[in-house]
Amino acid sequence: MSTTSALRRSSGLPARILKTLLVLAVAVTVLYLNETISTTVLNKAYSHGLSQPSSLSKPLRPCVRNPFISSLSTTAANATGYMRSWLQTVTKRERDLVAAGQHHDHTRFRAFEQYSDCERACVGGICGEDESKIVCGLSQLRASCVVYSIGGNNLWAFEMDLLKKTSCDVHTFDCTGPIERFEVPKHPRLHFHHVCIAATSALSHTDPSMHGTQKTFEEILQNLGHRSVDLLKMDIEGYEWPLIYDWYEMNQLQRSNYPMPMQILVEVHYRTGMRDLAPTDKRDFKFATDMIQLQSSLLKMGYFTAVNAPNPHCQHCTELTLLRMLC
Repeated sequence: MSTTSALRRSSGLPARILKTLLVLAVAVTVLYLNETISTTVLNKAYSHGLSQPSSLSKPLRPCVRNPFISSLSTTAANATGYMRSWLQTVTKRERDLVAAGQHHDHTRFRAFEQYSDCERACVGGICGEDESKIVCGLSQLRASCVVYSIGGNNLWAFEMDLLKKTSCDVHTFDCTGPIERFEVPKHPRLHFHHVCIAATSALSHTDPSMHGTQKTFEEILQNLGHRSVDLLKMDIEGYEWPLIYDWYEMNQLQRSNYPMPMQILVEVHYRTGMRDLAPTDKRDFKFATDMIQLQSSLLKMGYFTAVNAPNPHCQHCTELTLLRMLC
């Protein structure tokens, strides 16, 4: 006996109506399954660094509480207008960069186009030296300011110069190697933590070089009682990629409530010696399309590239200074 006949006998409805209802039920089931599968695939893609469409994001507002914005050589309106224009032309930018950025040089870093300069100050040494970082609007840092430095590798030029030039409290985070190897300078406003700030997805990874603990950025803020960070510096040999994408995902979930730094100083790499990021330091692990993707995520979080300074001593490295224009 067919399904339709059985249903007709039990319900008393005409066969034609029952067939129509059965077809509709099957169609609804197929649509539901397709939607479920699509959502699962997208969620997996987002967890691996794929930026969600900007239409899914809550519109950000001008970050009026960021004191560094006044150091730009253009207006905040011009800067945010450029950010929106960049995202609207991302397809062409990606196509052009893929065509040009195939060589082992700084070309692929053109994704982080510097639209405007800022009032610069080199902290940690002479401009261009490896430990030196470019800060925008250093004079805007006031008493009670908070600075995080990630990945110092027992080098303290940046911290000591910043302590000399500002009244900020500086917190340095590094868990690579035993705590005994770190020779922390004595200063009442310098605080060392044998901790690595890691992406949520990396907390379960076991890297033999990491002897200290790993915590997320948000956990660090909560543990130290900081509501926000004025300036964050990181040079972590490729780990900036999963960390920034983790911040992007958290920012999407919490919208404008996620406590992102007002200014970020970061060296971006497309080659790395870290084995869980790439099999060998002689092989690229990020390409032109990845640069476009990273810049898209930064812009959607509200970050404007104020400085893009390619490292003359490293063809796969560039120094970025990012200001939070929208929050």
